[in-house]
Amino acid sequence: MIKEIKYNGYTAQPSDYQNPDGDLALSVGMVPENGSLHPVMPPKILTRWEHVSRVFVHKNNYTHYIVVQNSEDNILTFKWTDEKFGALSDSFLTLTNETVNDLTAVGNMLVVASSEQMYYILWKDGAYRFLANSIPDINIAFALQGEVKSHVYTDKNIEASTSSVTTAEEGWNTLATFAYDFRNVPGDGYSDYSYLDEDITLQANTNYAFSTQYSVASATHYFCLEGLRSDTNVYELIIKAAPRATSNHYTLTPNVTYTKLRLRVKNRVNSSQILSNTLIIEKGAASASVTLTDTIKNTSDNYTAMLSICNSFVNKYAVEKGKFIYPFFIRYAIKLYDGNYAHISSPILMVPNSGYAPLLHFTPRPEANNNINVTAYAFLCDMQLRLFSSLGSEWEDIIQGVDIFISQPIYPYNQGQTYDTSDNTLFTYKVFDSKAGVNELQGLDYGNLKLIFNGKPVDASYAHRDLYDVLTKYYSFCDPAQATQWRVVEVAPNTATHIRNDIQDTSTYYLVHSLKFNDLLEASNDFADITLKDGALESLVNKKTLKDEMLANRTLRKGNLYTYNNRLHTFNTAFQLPVPKGMLLNNQYISTLEPTYDENGNIITISTGNPRCYHVFVFLRTSQGTKVVHLEDTTSLAYCFGLQGLSWFFYPDNNAYRALFVSYDQMDFIDIKLTSHDYLNGAYWLADTLNDAFTSVTGSDKYTLPTVDDILLTQSTIYVSEVNNPFTFLSSMAVSVGCRNVMALSCAAKPLSTGQFGKFPLYAFTDNGVWALETTSTGSYFARQPITRDVCINVNSICQLESTVLFATDRGIMELAGSSANCLTDLINTKFPFSIRELPKYDTILSQYNESIDGDNEKVFTEKNIALLPFRDFVKKCRIVNDYTNQRVILFNPDVRYAYVFSRLSSAWGMMQSDSCLNVNSYPEAQTIDEDGNLLDYGQTNASKVSALLVTRPFAMGEPDFFKTIDCIIQRGFVRKGKIKQILYGSNDLFHWLPVASSTDEYLRGMSGTPYKYFRIVILGDIEPDESLYGCTVEYTRKLTDQPR
Repeated sequence: MIKEIKYNGYTAQPSDYQNPDGDLALSVGMVPENGSLHPVMPPKILTRWEHVSRVFVHKNNYTHYIVVQNSEDNILTFKWTDEKFGALSDSFLTLTNETVNDLTAVGNMLVVASSEQMYYILWKDGAYRFLANSIPDINIAFALQGEVKSHVYTDKNIEASTSSVTTAEEGWNTLATFAYDFRNVPGDGYSDYSYLDEDITLQANTNYAFSTQYSVASATHYFCLEGLRSDTNVYELIIKAAPRATSNHYTLTPNVTYTKLRLRVKNRVNSSQILSNTLIIEKGAASASVTLTDTIKNTSDNYTAMLSICNSFVNKYAVEKGKFIYPFFIRYAIKLYDGNYAHISSPILMVPNSGYAPLLHFTPRPEANNNINVTAYAFLCDMQLRLFSSLGSEWEDIIQGVDIFISQPIYPYNQGQTYDTSDNTLFTYKVFDSKAGVNELQGLDYGNLKLIFNGKPVDASYAHRDLYDVLTKYYSFCDPAQATQWRVVEVAPNTATHIRNDIQDTSTYYLVHSLKFNDLLEASNDFADITLKDGALESLVNKKTLKDEMLANRTLRKGNLYTYNNRLHTFNTAFQLPVPKGMLLNNQYISTLEPTYDENGNIITISTGNPRCYHVFVFLRTSQGTKVVHLEDTTSLAYCFGLQGLSWFFYPDNNAYRALFVSYDQMDFIDIKLTSHDYLNGAYWLADTLNDAFTSVTGSDKYTLPTVDDILLTQSTIYVSEVNNPFTFLSSMAVSVGCRNVMALSCAAKPLSTGQFGKFPLYAFTDNGVWALETTSTGSYFARQPITRDVCINVNSICQLESTVLFATDRGIMELAGSSANCLTDLINTKFPFSIRELPKYDTILSQYNESIDGDNEKVFTEKNIALLPFRDFVKKCRIVNDYTNQRVILFNPDVRYAYVFSRLSSAWGMMQSDSCLNVNSYPEAQTIDEDGNLLDYGQTNASKVSALLVTRPFAMGEPDFFKTIDCIIQRGFVRKGKIKQILYGSNDLFHWLPVASSTDEYLRGMSGTPYKYFRIVILGDIEPDESLYGCTVEYTRKLTDQPR
């Protein structure tokens, strides 16, 4: 009988009893295609590198091979060469004791994610240039410099009233004056206590004010007032503050009663200066009634006229001239090459005038029928900035500069309030009455600025200045020689609550100024004016606005990377939460080192004591528990404890709930509560008034510093960058997937370039299956549902084909096509793979094979490296190469010497020798790195032949239960004569095999003897590229046919 058997390719299913005749148990060097077994030629060796741990192909308008080499002392070096494979460059990046998690490119930028941090490398001028681990932040302080502007309005026909108005503002009575003179107090230490008179008591729920008078320069210390609590009989700190000008009041309303007051001084710097001053304690009291007989008549015309004075003053002297009069916020941001922003600053509160402005002083004019003259006063300021850090020139292609934005001003009066004759708040009066001893004007308005008078600074400091003090000193304001009463009116004043709400709700910022890149190359030693363009403040609402972005201030530290549609995608990320800014970068600059004055008020010198550093900790509630971020402020802006005018703190994350400031010696601290901002990404603290001192509490022991934990891990969210910008991630582009962990990304688009441009679905491989992420018109994604519950067990196995994606699972190799998944390896998946050791004289077979190999392209097979792993063990470490040229897929495992070859033409499997260990992202080339550091291309070959080793699975000519003897076997195919050797084995139980016959050519004849039920053929061949093997013709005879066996 004659049987034609066609060779089908490598299979492991179904069982050896059921498999079709012609299936192969080994198919090394051949794969079924176009109806025959065709040779799988060894890959071409393109070049060789030493100690290779990773290769990445950077394709843009060029093709570069990025070669990562690993030395014995755990040092990774990054080098490159082009596609002509010349000598490797010098190292452009070196990592020590780090591993590379991922490496990708966006445009001409390489992005490396190591086990510790990110690295950004720019291709420019024929070389790769390391930039940094992230976009650098830049610290800019803003200050105000200005003068008092006054203008007299005499032509408004404002009618006076003879009706009397009684003011009832709180006044202050001096309770105690205590001169202190401490000597030889150690730097950073405390003096001994001095006790005040025992009959001085601070009553609960009563207002007190504390101020100081200079007698000796006092820029080096705090005064610390303590009292004995009446309820516990224990001393505790009442107030701690730095001495300031006489008129500055620190106000306090204790909720308990204190007796036996005592004072000590804390020396802030290491100075031999005498710590000498006078402390004045005042108690709040209702002032004596002051009756104003000449006021403004409460009429609609007067109200309109007074509002027009305010509006005219503001527009003419502030808005039109680009000056600032009212509180406002500044934000700045680094502008990148594509117009996106990084490191958006906290809103910085600037306070030119803290109270009602302009201050409206009015006087009747008897010569004009008692119509009223109104003189308006206010601080009018220019904005200044100072760079406290700079940028390196290497960033010139990435950073355009810094854009500066401001908010609308926060008005102290209601510009749109209509007149209502019954509203008694439309005109509110304040008075200085020298005869009655009442002064309601002091402390009414402060400005935080460097003061200019007659074109020159009055001193060198940026100070918290009382407008009343400035007016009385330089403008003869409230001079009792000129008048007993000095009257001030506030028109339609906004309540303190209204102003506070306006400050809290400010959220829109308008572009008013830009710094070019060259302006950022050097830090500055002093403040410089910001010159605004004419009309810059008149049309704010028409200017570009700043869009707030949560991720602009977070720093990507770790993550897996994937590039698609020219956007960088990152997952399994570790973001570092923003480092907080100090108080003097959240508010306008206030001098930290103060001038020394002589008895005439002239500056003697500026103290150059050691600026104090301090710690800032911000606490955040997150899904990963409480996070703590930290700043150790050591800049010359550092000192802030006790300063007035520092009324605002902001941290750019809504989850922040607490900020803690601790002095460098850990003895003083300030603990503030943060409130989530309603309109911005952040949380803030706002003082009760814009004049409060930022006052600390002194502990008896050192404050224990919190443990910093500022890394936020996100494993189920994919973050997406802007197009061609790997630095800018937008929260609106982030997509969360319904899983615990995203393991890898891939897409089904043709990977024609590194950017992978297209609109094909993106696949997210997760611990919950594979999700399809569809793109929207804006480039963002939405995750519908998992398209398969198959879980990838080896992310290195993920391979993108032209329109499908392959990946390894416990089931085998799956192919994703659209929304369906199909297993390609059901036929070769087995726990019990064939072993050549099952065949007697297998060593002779291997010896014969090894004698025929091409030593330049093939290696010796041994019993060990030809042993097949259970397929699931193989796929746990397998990697997949897409051989587009030959339309094949190659599965290799770095631990073994063979690979599986899947023909996409026939959907059948073969095998080949392989010692590949690393993939290379080289599509359409099919490139890998082998264990010797050779760069291989499976789409090419320089071999003239391949050594084939085929072992058929058991065949029984369709009659598995009958004994047979084989008379003749002829191998069929397009094979040159003498290229094939063959061995025939027989078995009766599929387990025990015996050699039957062998041949050194394609013919096997002259066999007789014991019959067998099952047979195998071992074929050894030197197959050239144009040859193929179809199958075999078997002539056999049935034996012992009288009964089933």
